[in-house]
Amino acid sequence: MTEAVDVRGARARRTMVFLIAALVVMLAALGGLVWLYLSMSGDSTKDAVVISASGGVKMQPSGAWYGFGTDLRSQFKRPHDVAVGPEGDIYVADLGNHRVVRMRPNGALVAQFGTGKWGAGDVESPTGVAVGSDGRVYVADASATGPHGKVVILTADMATVEKEVFYPPGDAPITPRVYGDKLYVTSKGGVHIHTLDGELLNEWGGYGPAEGQFSYPNGVALLPDGTVVVAESNNRRLQLFDPRGKHLRTIGQGVGAAADRAGMFGLPMGLAADERGVLYVADTFDFEIKLLGPDGTHFATVGEFGSGSGQFNSPGGIARSPEGVFYVADEMNHRIVSFEVEIPEAVLPEGVWPAPAGGAAADLSGLLSGSTCMWLLPLALLALLTLFVLVRRRAVAGANAEGGPSK
Repeated sequence: MTEAVDVRGARARRTMVFLIAALVVMLAALGGLVWLYLSMSGDSTKDAVVISASGGVKMQPSGAWYGFGTDLRSQFKRPHDVAVGPEGDIYVADLGNHRVVRMRPNGALVAQFGTGKWGAGDVESPTGVAVGSDGRVYVADASATGPHGKVVILTADMATVEKEVFYPPGDAPITPRVYGDKLYVTSKGGVHIHTLDGELLNEWGGYGPAEGQFSYPNGVALLPDGTVVVAESNNRRLQLFDPRGKHLRTIGQGVGAAADRAGMFGLPMGLAADERGVLYVADTFDFEIKLLGPDGTHFATVGEFGSGSGQFNSPGGIARSPEGVFYVADEMNHRIVSFEVEIPEAVLPEGVWPAPAGGAAADLSGLLSGSTCMWLLPLALLALLTLFVLVRRRAVAGANAEGGPSK
């Protein structure tokens, strides 16, 4: 009798230990879920500067990189352009240091290229950088020392020069961009379209102020219908072309004198477009990013002059990641900054394309990110408590069945 009671007591204690351990594991799992939510939604007080602009558009700053280390050599000096690679790495045309830098989003250096010397296998004045879907890197070198500028094609690890595409003297390349299977390059007086291997497919333009001509265009982007948009800096306007180079229209007619600020733009430099055809123009002299519809309607502005979060000092190149995060070469602040833009549907101008439909993966990503992740917490708690009750009942029932009544 006593022996049977002791056996049942030992089993009951083991059951209790098991239940306590199971509860600890469940609570730890719930704690992990809470940590996941906090890490994905972020600290709401961090970089909480939100710049509102006309129409209720908001910009949320999300990061700033002054270099890839703490020593002086690792710091950026007048970064002129920026690109985002297929794996999320950040590529910087670090003009003042005569190099191109590839780094992780956490700031760790991956590779760098360039010594500032004119010659084969090097770059002197890297004004622009682009990255293909295969990871190859394209660098525009607008050298003032050599007889001509060039576009350098690098392997993904930036260790080998695959090809150098030379440009005519006096027409130095400025900004490369990869769209689909083509490389678009702006130059002092033209637009040039290459294969991703550097073979020339088409080019148009010429130096000058007339429609279809250019004066140091620094930005090029594609609208969803294939329209080519060029940010023409010194003529202070945007020009739109069909894929073959036929001039379609001009946005923001430039003004004659540099001191005359009556035009739409101060100095349009970087240019990006999203899936709806909204244009994002980095205006260097106005220290802001202007948002335009595909028809040229200027409906919002984000950013302002300064060196703080959400501010710019001579913004240049701009790039947009597939996730919708923008990166800007904040040249005179010697940094790269990132931010997200929130555009309410009600303020979008006419003529924008419909929002792309998200698939199951996109829907799941939305459910698991930001504040929407909070819905998982009560469900997870309910699931853990239900599991605990079921395990406890099963364990107790098993202990009673094995012990049985004493005889």
